[in-house]
Amino acid sequence: MTFTYPCRQVCVLFFLFLTSSIWAQPPGVTPPRLDTDIPWNGWWTVSTVAGVEAQFNAGRRAEESQKGLSNNELGDLELPDDFLSRSAEEQAWIILKAEREARHMVQYGSTVVTGYLPEGVEASLSAVALEHAQDMADRDYFSHTTLGGPNAFDRIGQAMDYCFDSWSQSENIAWNSVSGGHIIGVPLAFYGFIYDDEDCCGGGHRNLCLKQTGNENYGDPNRIGIVGFGRAASGNGDYFVMDYVDPAPGCSYDIETYEIDCDLPAVVTVPGNVYTDEYLAEDVVASDGTIMSGEVVAFKAGDAVNLNADFEVLAGAIFSAEIEDCPQPTATLQSPVELFASGLEQGRYLTPPHQLIEPPIFRKSHRDF
Repeated sequence: MTFTYPCRQVCVLFFLFLTSSIWAQPPGVTPPRLDTDIPWNGWWTVSTVAGVEAQFNAGRRAEESQKGLSNNELGDLELPDDFLSRSAEEQAWIILKAEREARHMVQYGSTVVTGYLPEGVEASLSAVALEHAQDMADRDYFSHTTLGGPNAFDRIGQAMDYCFDSWSQSENIAWNSVSGGHIIGVPLAFYGFIYDDEDCCGGGHRNLCLKQTGNENYGDPNRIGIVGFGRAASGNGDYFVMDYVDPAPGCSYDIETYEIDCDLPAVVTVPGNVYTDEYLAEDVVASDGTIMSGEVVAFKAGDAVNLNADFEVLAGAIFSAEIEDCPQPTATLQSPVELFASGLEQGRYLTPPHQLIEPPIFRKSHRDF
């Protein structure tokens, strides 16, 4: 194939031979389709994490406008600094997780949707996705049916020994024409699936990425489905495959969630007079203390920073509060934001930017979905 400019294609396959008994107890509500596509113009010029974040955030703002949501209701995508050097599977999981979490409990019109996560990335499902991506890359085709071989339904079924809920196999595939692959190939595929899917496919890719329906009878009751990802590149372009099934009781799976083994206390309480330091917790930092004038203090937690009624920042002090998975200390405490006592309210602060989120003061971790 020869193109005069970089090209992208996406294709979705759903097997809809479903019975009411299979899907009788949907655990959640899937976000709606978009009204119109939100294309990623000039994607081939993007090669940085910041560029990926900027485009996804532009997509979120456009979705908010289309669907009548308040500005920034879907929040901003924040990726790890080394995101583009991580494996294709981990990149895919990070984006899928973030896009689902962004919509959890958001009200679209009269309907509150959910953003429950899959159980995780399953090794056998990723293996069959990778095999199909590699076969397409090697033999220069783009289809859910292997050349001279099985379609996605049978390919996934055979790889998993059909040990999943019947008829639950689904697959998304994507391709771009950059020979040898493009550094943003994985986020590009997901952006196309979620934000640029109406005209070509009636929102089918988006539905699979964000789907909240299924027969939830395995594992965590607040998670739905298992996924597998595969990416391969050659002189024929850059191919990405996402496979999905609904897991079944009694089956054995090898599931990865890329959770960080965080060697921090779950909860850190900071009372009394508080001096220059960083206070780090895996889950929650809570304080009713007083940050003294001239001090530089940072609270970092995985889930929430709880500032109680007596918490105070004296004039001339510098305070920051950050939410990040498994927070890490900085080499040198700097002055990210000055928050004086007159500008603080009781509650939970997320940064950046410093935005008060209430209620509740404590919240369930998204990792428990």
